Amino acid sequence: MRECFFYVNLRQAFLLAPQYAKRISSRTVLFTSVPKECLDEDCIRSLFKGSAKKIWIAGDTKKLDRIIQERDDVAMKLEKAEIEWIRLCNKERIKYETKIDKEAEKTATSTSDPESGNFDTGCSHEDKRPTHRTGPFGLIGQKVDTIQWCREKLKALIPEAHSAQSNWHTGKYEKHPAFFVEFSTQYDAQVAFQIATHHRPLQLSPRFIGIKPNEVIWKSLSYSWWQVAIRRYVTYTAITGLVVFWALPVTIVGIIAQIDPIKSLPGLTWIQDTPQVIFGAISGLLPSITLSILMSSVPVFIRTCARWSGCVSTSQAELFTQKAYFIFQVLQVFLVQTLSNSFISSLVTVLRNPNNVFGMLSTSIPTASNFYISFFIVQGLTVATSVLTQIFGFIMFTLSSRFSNKTPRMMYYKWTALSTLSWGNLMPIYTNMAVISEKQSIIYSVIAPFLLFWSTISMGLFYLAYRYNVLYVADTDVDTRGLIYPQALKQLLFGVYVAEMCLVGMFPKPRDLLF
Repeated sequence: MRECFFYVNLRQAFLLAPQYAKRISSRTVLFTSVPKECLDEDCIRSLFKGSAKKIWIAGDTKKLDRIIQERDDVAMKLEKAEIEWIRLCNKERIKYETKIDKEAEKTATSTSDPESGNFDTGCSHEDKRPTHRTGPFGLIGQKVDTIQWCREKLKALIPEAHSAQSNWHTGKYEKHPAFFVEFSTQYDAQVAFQIATHHRPLQLSPRFIGIKPNEVIWKSLSYSWWQVAIRRYVTYTAITGLVVFWALPVTIVGIIAQIDPIKSLPGLTWIQDTPQVIFGAISGLLPSITLSILMSSVPVFIRTCARWSGCVSTSQAELFTQKAYFIFQVLQVFLVQTLSNSFISSLVTVLRNPNNVFGMLSTSIPTASNFYISFFIVQGLTVATSVLTQIFGFIMFTLSSRFSNKTPRMMYYKWTALSTLSWGNLMPIYTNMAVISEKQSIIYSVIAPFLLFWSTISMGLFYLAYRYNVLYVADTDVDTRGLIYPQALKQLLFGVYVAEMCLVGMFPKPRDLLF
């Protein structure tokens, strides 16, 4: 509770700070699911009784986006071809200058025309100039000179783009059920955000404040309230199916972690002949590494579902990803993993005596701690090390600098852009680990207290690594304005609930106390 009070005061101070209050986005409200009769500027102004300063009604930009994207692609292709041609001519010039003396070198350099491509260095116009094919993916179609083709293409695309932009500014577009309203003060914006309603349910709702233009998912503004509802339920169904079907590989990983009890089963006695070093690596480190790899691809799918479901901003999609991925982490990494770890050692006991479920739980929960010891060791050492050293980022940066960055613009973006942190898929991982640690602090402190040692070291390494990374190395591409933190605090309470349920299983039965 004290942390929540601290968070509220800190966020209020941030929202009222001059650096944030001066932004237009701080006093701009986005209204969605707007009825057609309200998609008029005069009608919108009447809703807010003169407090609205500027109004922007969202519209269909598919044609405009297509033209602008095509123009930018052609411009980038021209830039890349020009740079390639300049480099080729410069390479030929250097070869030519090595064959003559310094005095002739100055004459050759001053009289050469690099644009013509027909000077004495041997740079032939027909053979050396950049070319491409006009078909799909550049594999088929007519082979043309890239520089000349791009210049002719831009002569047609630039006026077309200007015409499409002019039509947009004059209001010649299909209106979407959403509009932005800029207010004179933050107070007016907050009043409209909290009070403005419609006499029909689900209209003018949901509303958002503080969204910057580069955060808006413009396609989502075209969805009506019933489309958003359908898409949201479809998304929930897809994520539920993912959780159910993903339990199979996670269960297999858990069984591998408990390979010692199954090596005596019929048909699996050959496992006993495995060398002890290999056996220890398979049952100890392999399940933890495999589980980390399995979990890495899930956030991408969830974030895609969030965008498809109708989230209107990247921050809303990030918050949705955090919620869904935390549920996935808890069910797969904790629940399914714990049950699969104790499945082999407890299945026979349950079949022989179903009434001994709670007694089985009290004896099987400690066996799951073996996996979590390896899990915390792997996470604490490998993740913290990779975050600090950035080996993967260094390799990707080196490869892209060598093979992809072929223009000064691309090199500038590559050298000035920082690596980004996606809190939507990063926060649930460590929230879940804190939940597991919270459960361990109550239960494993008695059953397997040695596990607390590794969880404490792991959390400490995470703190040091990410503290350095956030302050000096990485940047955040999605700004939730602090909303992701209280959501993580609420998710931590799940550890208390799970711990209470596990404690029920740890208590002895009443008849055991009597006898």
